[in-house]
Amino acid sequence: MEHRGLNPGPAVLAAIIQNLCKCNKLNQAEKYLAVMRQKTLAPTRCIYDALITCCCDQGNKKRALQFYDEMTRNKLIPSSDAFMTLAKKLFIRKHETQSLRRKCSSSKTI
Repeated sequence: MEHRGLNPGPAVLAAIIQNLCKCNKLNQAEKYLAVMRQKTLAPTRCIYDALITCCCDQGNKKRALQFYDEMTRNKLIPSSDAFMTLAKKLFIRKHETQSLRRKCSSSKTI
């Protein structure tokens, strides 16, 4: 954007990141997040919420947890929606793993 003479401020970058996340374009959203960081702008709670939700929607729980950890290190608290989305994804995965383990251990091999 800057090579075209545009210098977006924090509100514009936040809007771009949030909308890219809504469109499930996490890679592009992360590029704009990198632009924010280069400008030494701190991501807001809304940005982290959008990134966490997008990661969960794509099944990328590991990346969602990384954003959550980064968010809490920056003393930001996720919205209840983002937190519940992350918790549900983690719970479902844990539940699936436990079910699979039970199934495998109960089946007898010849």
